[in-house]
Amino acid sequence: PPRSTLFPYTTLFRSEVEKIEPQNPSRSDLVDVDEPARHFAAAEFHAGRLPMWTPYNFAGAPFIRPKFSLFLALQCATASPVMLAWSQLLAAIVAGVGAYLFCRRVLTVSFWPAAIASWCYPLTGFFVLWQGYTTCLPVVWLPWILVAVDKTARGAQALAPVGLSVVTCLVLTSGQLDIAAQVLLASGLYGLWCLYEAHPKQWLQRQARRAALMLAIAWALGFLLATPYILPVLEYTHTGSRMARRGAGDEERPPVGLKALPQIVLPYMYGTKQTGSLRLLDGHNEMESSAATYAGVLATLLLAPLAWCSRRHRNINLVLALLAFLSLCWCLNVPGYVSLLRLPGLNLMSHNRFVFVASFALLAMMAVGLEVWLQGPVQWRWWLWLPTALLAGLCVWCAYRAFVPPEPIATQLANAVPSGYQVKWIHGLDGVRRVQSWFASYYTGAAVLCGLGVAGWLLVWARRLWQVRLLPVLGVLLMGDLLWFARGRSAQCDPALYYPPIPVLEQIAQSTPGRIIGYNCLPAAFASMRGLRDIRGYDGVDPARLVALTALAADPRSDWYPYAEMRNLAPKGRVGPQGE
Repeated sequence: PPRSTLFPYTTLFRSEVEKIEPQNPSRSDLVDVDEPARHFAAAEFHAGRLPMWTPYNFAGAPFIRPKFSLFLALQCATASPVMLAWSQLLAAIVAGVGAYLFCRRVLTVSFWPAAIASWCYPLTGFFVLWQGYTTCLPVVWLPWILVAVDKTARGAQALAPVGLSVVTCLVLTSGQLDIAAQVLLASGLYGLWCLYEAHPKQWLQRQARRAALMLAIAWALGFLLATPYILPVLEYTHTGSRMARRGAGDEERPPVGLKALPQIVLPYMYGTKQTGSLRLLDGHNEMESSAATYAGVLATLLLAPLAWCSRRHRNINLVLALLAFLSLCWCLNVPGYVSLLRLPGLNLMSHNRFVFVASFALLAMMAVGLEVWLQGPVQWRWWLWLPTALLAGLCVWCAYRAFVPPEPIATQLANAVPSGYQVKWIHGLDGVRRVQSWFASYYTGAAVLCGLGVAGWLLVWARRLWQVRLLPVLGVLLMGDLLWFARGRSAQCDPALYYPPIPVLEQIAQSTPGRIIGYNCLPAAFASMRGLRDIRGYDGVDPARLVALTALAADPRSDWYPYAEMRNLAPKGRVGPQGE
């Protein structure tokens, strides 16, 4: 339409947009992809159809969202966004119950350590940072599959292989397949250790062969149960340009190195993408970094080291520590292991997300440490001074940073803004002071937590009989640590912003049938919320032939993302004075 007819709309929405303060731009996929896909799936289910093909993306493409997921089934019960909170609650309950069962039946700790660990697990870094995404849903089943693998390998329960098959199917159908593959990889490594421990010198004996065979059969049956979801996804993914680039060695999130190590206990030391903060580490947001490992500074540097004081848990502690190390090797850029992960086949996975295994391992060792604490005073050993000294050093360093923030926060940012340079949403000195206040607040809280950890180690060193009574206090501190980490990360927004009606889009939807493409507006999949069928698309696959075809008519200045080549693609052309 001529620009004059659009002027009232553009004026109206410009004034509304100026009032909006973005919360976290790195979480935009929840708006761009996940919610349109959920609406489409809900409409298909309500119409009595299984959502297999979507006409709204890529001029028509397979629908590869986890349509058989228990959590998605709940989300699709209604189009209301209220159901998102209920599905998140269900995922937290399932994850917590699984952690409790692992602690009780595998670690064999008492009730309260297992209960505290189960409360903490849904609040660990991977779940908090990936809140609302299908990325974290396979990880919900991690403790469940480890319990099933343990019982199957040891032949402890006759129905354990059946449970392993069911949980394997749930892992594969709940969320993203590459994360599901990593969950199964972790369970496979754990299964090898269980076989070794249960049959240390009898690898060729009948009982050991039978246990290995039952594991293989159970996993295979789980894959077969999940084939209605897996096979269409693999067939479609095979046509994608993104997978082709990955297979050729392209890395969207390369290793970071030792810079990633401190984020395990100080996840926000480099800031965040949230409004009010600023991310200082280039190339990775906090979701894709080692910050997703976070299980609490008290859990990691106070209780997890204490777990090594339990003789009966030393073998399980060893395998948990090994799994944690392997899951962090990519982020830490460990030589040799990183080269192994770059081999064909393995390079199709997002190795930076494998840190969820380290998070669970630290939590499990925390439960053992709580059991040691509950059993009474511990015989002090010289190596216990190492985590004590580390916590004390971190406490002093965080206290220093609370008053002297890192650059460019301390001085460079304030000097850049008055000269006309704008950083993200920071457009003045007030924004700079807000960022400085955020860093001061974070480092102050981190210093307090580290100080509490030092106090905990001094109590262990003093060997007071009454320290056992402090278990409830420890539980509160552990939960408080994770809740403080999770604060301000709500994915909610003002309901008025929930895909408000735009008159011009309504007019287009009711006009001549056809396909649309946004010209520097409406990222792919957005238009489907108004029933518009886009030429572009965004699903993590990017069908290669369509990408090559549209590239012939694409403006070379279009925004390009390696994980979404057609998300913001714009055609060659320009808008004239009369809107032509």
